[in-house]
Amino acid sequence: MLANERGLIASVTAAVAFPCVLLFLWLMMTFAMYGYGRSAAVNVAGAAASAGAAQDGSVAACKKAAEALLANTDVLSQVSISCTRTATTATASVTGLTLSLVPGWSPRVTQSASMPVERVTR
Repeated sequence: MLANERGLIASVTAAVAFPCVLLFLWLMMTFAMYGYGRSAAVNVAGAAASAGAAQDGSVAACKKAAEALLANTDVLSQVSISCTRTATTATASVTGLTLSLVPGWSPRVTQSASMPVERVTR
């Protein structure tokens, strides 16, 4: 080994390791943003199902609650809301695109929530 080659191994190791660390951090941020989008979607679906399951709730109240909550978040885009109410169950489904670090790719998220409809019993 020549005297002027000292430290070359450390430079090569750093040149290989640094991009790998950046790739790892980039992937972790991508998965974190996907998880954040899923969390937002399930919160919206839960709030909508809760509004639809109220004693005087309706499908319209379900959609209105979901839209009100979506107005306060920028995590989801191109969102579609589906609400159904039967005699016993209110269900809300939220589908949308989450944020992404990959240009041209936005992961789709679908989350649903169901709640029993409130009934007055005597």
